[in-house]
Amino acid sequence: MKDLMRGMDLVTLVGQGHAMNKILVLLRREALRLTPPVAAEDLASLSNAMTELEHEVGRIAPSPSIFNDHVEAAIAALRRTYPSLERWQGTP
Repeated sequence: MKDLMRGMDLVTLVGQGHAMNKILVLLRREALRLTPPVAAEDLASLSNAMTELEHEVGRIAPSPSIFNDHVEAAIAALRRTYPSLERWQGTP
C-alpha cells in the first residue's frame, strides 16, 4: 500500500484513480474484519477517514496528498485497533 501511496504523484490521472481505488479496497477489507471491542473514537476516526477517501476518489481531479492524509488516518485507527498488526508497520 505504501508503494501505491508514494507513486501517486508519478502517474497519470487515470493511474491515480486506479491506485486510489486499490487502496480503498484494501482499507475496506480491513475495516470489515474489525472485531469487538473497538473503541468508539477509533471507529469514528476510521469512518470519517473512509468517508473522506470515498469523496476524494469521486472527485474529477482527486488530490493525492489529501487522499494520502486520509489513508494515514485510517491506518492509524486500524493500528490502534490491532496494535500487533505487523503489516501496517512501516506504512506512512
